[in-house]
Amino acid sequence: MDPLHRISLIPTLPPPHFPLWKKALRYTHISGFMLMAFFLGIGFTEGMISFTHKGIAWWNAHEHQIVALVTIEPEAIISTSTIPERKGSDESQSILPVSKYNVVGTPKGINADAYLVGDVESGEIIVEKDGNHVFPIASVSKLTTALVALDHFTSKQEVTVTKSALETYGPSGGLQAGEKVKALDLLYPLLLESSNDVAELIAEQFGDEAFAKLMNEKVAALGMSDTSYEEASGLSKKNVSTAHDLFTLAQYINSDVPHLLDITRIREFSLMNHTWNNYNFFLKDKTFIGGKNGYTDEALRTGVELFQLPIKKATSTESHTVAVIVLHTDTREQDISKLLDFLKKSVSLSE
Repeated sequence: MDPLHRISLIPTLPPPHFPLWKKALRYTHISGFMLMAFFLGIGFTEGMISFTHKGIAWWNAHEHQIVALVTIEPEAIISTSTIPERKGSDESQSILPVSKYNVVGTPKGINADAYLVGDVESGEIIVEKDGNHVFPIASVSKLTTALVALDHFTSKQEVTVTKSALETYGPSGGLQAGEKVKALDLLYPLLLESSNDVAELIAEQFGDEAFAKLMNEKVAALGMSDTSYEEASGLSKKNVSTAHDLFTLAQYINSDVPHLLDITRIREFSLMNHTWNNYNFFLKDKTFIGGKNGYTDEALRTGVELFQLPIKKATSTESHTVAVIVLHTDTREQDISKLLDFLKKSVSLSE
């Protein structure tokens, strides 16, 4: 608890040689004045006593608040609006937190029109470029598709594969029309092979427009104000976001639904007569803990990738979960690799 500093209701006492009878007369005068003010209902401002609450007023220096600690009669409290702001111990409140990361220079040779590298646990952004610029995100949209599926499907729920879903542009995931599949098993072809027909099949269970609305409601609830979806697969150029918003999404998935990340680093998954493969470039990287890529002509190549990285700290290292996000680039893997190399060489932790 922060220290409490009492404010006296009595003015500063006179010097010790001041006659005792004058002291008594002075205090009697003050008490009489207080009683008279109470019965007349007089209120005072700018440092005077306000007769509105019961108790002697005490000052909480940290919170700038009045705390009533001792009950007295008549009712009296020092008005919070009349007490000047304390200096000294409170000044530290206006100082911004010291950055955890020391960054030397800026990344070179990154072709992405926007990128961001951030600590998903602390929320600190380490480096970024045009992090608030809106771009199409292509199949990175499927991360939100998966989140909505998890929110609304039950573990036993089954769906029937439709011909209309299989007609969606892109790989089919090996599904056959009329086949029954557990709804949540669809997350494997959705995230491993980025199957557009599976994304459409999931959306069909709600209606395409209704599902897009659920996707938008999901990201709005996370505070992703610059993100918008028109459909579930990411084929639409109207599926847009920013590196900052996708960093928020990465934080949420890492903390609340990490099993989605677990799926995205599976090399191969077989179910019944189906086998789905993961072609993420960073699967062989031991620090990779999951992510999602995308590509369309409008979005170019996009990526949200998470890594558990050793970050330099003096003579040792500390492991931190870092998200690397790139948007609108033709060299996604090279860009991410260069950003990871920059973290290793030019970023360290503060003591």
